[in-house]
Amino acid sequence: MGHFQEREKPPSQGPRPQGHRPEFIIVGLFVLRLARRLMDKLNSYPEKDADAAWIDGFLSHYTADEDLAELRGPSIDNFAKTWPVIIGHFIKQPKYPLVFTHMNPITEAHELQRLGDKEIKAMVDFADAAAEWGSILKLPGHEAQRIESLASQRKIAYWDR
Repeated sequence: MGHFQEREKPPSQGPRPQGHRPEFIIVGLFVLRLARRLMDKLNSYPEKDADAAWIDGFLSHYTADEDLAELRGPSIDNFAKTWPVIIGHFIKQPKYPLVFTHMNPITEAHELQRLGDKEIKAMVDFADAAAEWGSILKLPGHEAQRIESLASQRKIAYWDR
């Protein structure tokens, strides 16, 4: 997929003490938006309404042009406790693989075409969301530089909830 610069790993300071949270985390708002759209296409399941309400409530604090959010303080704990559970609920649904496949904007034809920024952003966002949900997707290698460039332009919301 092209050449990506490896980031240096920070020196290991041993395991973190339990109960110690990082100073902040970065959350992909685009991931939550894609998950919400995906959930809408799934059949009903017991946790669906509560999960959708949590996502809607979380996203209500951000504008549509914000791609990422920096969380600090107790909001980290709430997100870290709730979000993985929600993912577990929707990926276990029988229709999930089909809905996931239909939502995937990445096609083999893209490997041969020159793509617009909007198409690349949709592919990168979906691939990043899929990775968070446990899937790996191949992006067009000939677009590696543009993919990196567009991904680095994601807007971060700095708001401590």
